[in-house]
Amino acid sequence: MPAVSSPATGNRPSPLACEACRLRHLKCDGVSPICGRCAAQSVTCNYTPSRRGRGRRAHRRATSPPPQPPLPPLATPATPVSLSNGPIHPQSGSIPASSSLNTSTPWSLRAADRDRLVGLFYSHFFRAHPFLVPKTSYVAQQYPRYLDLAVCFVGLHYAKPALADAASLREAVSVAMSEIDEHTVHRVQALILYAIVLHSSQRAEEAASCIARASTIATGLGMNTPEFALANANANVNGSPVIAESLRRTWWELHTVDVYTAAINRRPVYETLSVVSYPLLPCNQKLYEAGQCYDHDPPTLRVFEDRVFSRNPYQNFSSMCYRIEAIRVVGRVLAVAADDDADPDNVQALDNALASWEHHLPPVYADVVGLSGEVDLMLFEARCFISCASIFLHFPRSDLPATVPSTSHIACAKGYTPLTPTSRHHTIKAIAASKDLSNLATIPWPLERHSPFFICCLVLGCVVQLAACSTHVHQCGLDCLQQHRDRVVLMLGALQRLGEIWPLAHNAVQCLKSAAETIFASCSGQDDAALEAFSFQYPTTGDGIGLANSQWFDLLFAAPVQDNLADM
Repeated sequence: MPAVSSPATGNRPSPLACEACRLRHLKCDGVSPICGRCAAQSVTCNYTPSRRGRGRRAHRRATSPPPQPPLPPLATPATPVSLSNGPIHPQSGSIPASSSLNTSTPWSLRAADRDRLVGLFYSHFFRAHPFLVPKTSYVAQQYPRYLDLAVCFVGLHYAKPALADAASLREAVSVAMSEIDEHTVHRVQALILYAIVLHSSQRAEEAASCIARASTIATGLGMNTPEFALANANANVNGSPVIAESLRRTWWELHTVDVYTAAINRRPVYETLSVVSYPLLPCNQKLYEAGQCYDHDPPTLRVFEDRVFSRNPYQNFSSMCYRIEAIRVVGRVLAVAADDDADPDNVQALDNALASWEHHLPPVYADVVGLSGEVDLMLFEARCFISCASIFLHFPRSDLPATVPSTSHIACAKGYTPLTPTSRHHTIKAIAASKDLSNLATIPWPLERHSPFFICCLVLGCVVQLAACSTHVHQCGLDCLQQHRDRVVLMLGALQRLGEIWPLAHNAVQCLKSAAETIFASCSGQDDAALEAFSFQYPTTGDGIGLANSQWFDLLFAAPVQDNLADM
């Protein structure tokens, strides 16, 4: 049977032709290394790799990038977005995978819910603690998962109606913040946010732990140095003056939270106490939010402090600079506030510093409310810090604590003991500071947009007013008592509103109301024997909270009421 020729052995021209045959448009048998025609004519035979078929496929494999995994579908309001898989990219609503993530608590949040929580963070909390980038830059930052979780967790407290999956978010953020700390700026920022929430949830020890961790990381990175912010902003892929400003603000916010919580807990030593080098100072908030930080030449702390000796002291320092100065005064007060052997000259020096802070405010910052009716929250908080520092300094040295007992179940004034000798001078200044705090509560601004740190300020002011009221029972007329009562009612109302968001305020209100009820009942017509009895022991209220014979400032960080916390 005759053989059948295969296509390879037939007379079809070869798909590969040498250069010599190709130039003369002759058929080439494609034999390698030398074709039959070139061999017969004794000419050089060269082949050019074909751009078709196998050759081209090999070339494509050599030059193309490695294959990419399929992209996840775009998120819609009905599509879950996982908050456990790395940084978030809201542009597409998807979250890329990360090999370093903790996958032990898989959890997802709808894109619409997440955007809502981030929006609540910026509308209700950001301006009171403005150290992350402004909202317009949040997406581009692509913050890591744990920081985005912390932002959502803060926003959760303002969500009404409450998020359906709130319990899962709480668990997810708890796990994320309990992981081994990365030594990054973002971890510092997340720990600061989490510490503020813990403090406001009456979880003081956990808050202190977060602050200690954040301080260790921040000082290890050198965030407290003047050059850190600019150097690391330039190294960032999204580097800009806004990033540098955020890094500066992060350190100062850590320092502020550190000193404030130490003061509330009566700790004379705080984490950032030994730091001697500081970042440059923050710019104006409006410039920051507008992304115009490049117009700002940040001053040093030394330049700001020396302004008082300048012939032109009212330079363009931001209100956040005055907030930093105020919290530094609080830090100085801590060293002597509870020291029974404090040098009177040191006490007077601190009293001078408290008064000087007000005297050196520029006219533009004389009022916390601007011409547009908007409250400057940095200036508002600075005034709160100065008033609290005055109470920390003067209340233990006044004649108020010795005559009025206190509750032992409120947080924010724990650990106070009366010092000797007492002085009417200190009494007057403590009462004046409490009046200033009550006046701040009258400013027309939504209470929920204030820092949760305002809670302890209100508690301190309320305690001093109650103490003053009981002391003045026999010393002033009805008008005087009515003024005390009105201030107490005002601050209790503010605390009650804040208690809808923060457990710390909710629990404080219950105890303060019990004390106030007893005091004003006694002031409204009881005989001297009843007043004397009231001055040594409060009754036990119907809700099970005992008001014992302890000093007024055994107050604020008692064990949280778990039922209250569960409802928040």
